[in-house]
Amino acid sequence: VAIKIGNDILEIEGSADGDDADAHYWINFEYQGDLDTFADFPVTQKLPSTYKRRYIIDLSSKYPGASIVVQLYKEFVRVQFNGDQSVFGNTVGLLGDYKTGELVARDGSTVLNDF
Repeated sequence: VAIKIGNDILEIEGSADGDDADAHYWINFEYQGDLDTFADFPVTQKLPSTYKRRYIIDLSSKYPGASIVVQLYKEFVRVQFNGDQSVFGNTVGLLGDYKTGELVARDGSTVLNDF
């Protein structure tokens, strides 16, 4: 999964390899770069077990109670957005436009209907 806030990009991926307990993430294209903060928001990493990993981006400094949680179980990725339209109303991405639900291409305007 890739998350972009402002000019900062965080990419996180899981691994199907049972012997691979390493974190696989890139922050602004740097593999396993310093991840104490992302786009000036604090990030917490939790490792409940070898196969599970959780990243919490705490948006509370700007949006009280809001966060983005990325959870990994092996190669499976789950993204949870905690907040309302005031926080995520201008977002677009894999789940579509927040307001309309339309899936748009990377150009931001072409609507995808071929799924």
